[in-house]
Amino acid sequence: MSRDSNPGPEGPDALRDLWTTPAEEEPVLTFDPAALRQEARSLDRSLRRRNALELVVGAGLLLVFGASFLRRLAEPDPAMAAAIGIMWVGVVGVMVGIWRRGRAPRADRGDDTLGFLAAHRAELAWQVDLLRDVPRWYVGPLVPGFVAVYAVRAWQRLHGLPLEEALARSGPVVGGLVFTGVVIAGVIWINRLGARRLQARLEALPELGGDATSEE
Repeated sequence: MSRDSNPGPEGPDALRDLWTTPAEEEPVLTFDPAALRQEARSLDRSLRRRNALELVVGAGLLLVFGASFLRRLAEPDPAMAAAIGIMWVGVVGVMVGIWRRGRAPRADRGDDTLGFLAAHRAELAWQVDLLRDVPRWYVGPLVPGFVAVYAVRAWQRLHGLPLEEALARSGPVVGGLVFTGVVIAGVIWINRLGARRLQARLEALPELGGDATSEE
C-alpha cells in the first residue's frame, strides 16, 4: 500500500473512532432523580402542613358547634339544636376524610430510582383522586347541616307571616344561602384546580423501563 492510500479524507482518526464507538450507547436517564426526590419531599411537607391545619380547624369547629348545641338545648331550642348536631356530625365526616388523605402512599427516600418513582406516582395519583372527590368527602358531609340550619332559621323567622312580610324579611336567610353556595363552589373549584396541577406533574413523570431513557 502506498503512502497516498488512507482511509478517507478525515484520516485514520475517523476510522478508529468508527470502530471504537459502540453501536448502541448506554441509555441515560432523561430526568434528575435528586431534583425529583426534592420535589417529593416538598410535596410531603406541604401535605402534612395542610392536613394538620385542617385538622386543627376541624377540632375548633367541633368545639364551637358542640357548645352551640348545648346552648340551644338549654334555651330550649330543640330544632336548631338538631340542625347544629347534624352540622357537628358533618364536620366529623370531613375530619375522617382529611385523616384518610393523610394516609396517602409516600415515596421512600431509600428506594432505588424505579421504586421511588413508582411510589411517587402512587402518591400523586392518590392526591389527584382525593382533590377531584372533594364534593363527595369534603363538601358533601357539610351540606345536610347547612341545609338544616338555614331551614330551621327560615322557619323560625318567617313562619306565620303574611307573604309580603315574609319575603321582605327573607333577605338574611337568602343571603346566607347564597354566600354558603359561593363558598362551596369556590372550595370545589380550588381543589379541582389543584387536582389538574398535580395531574400535570403526574403526567410529566418519566416512564422508567421504557420511555424514560434515551440514546445520545
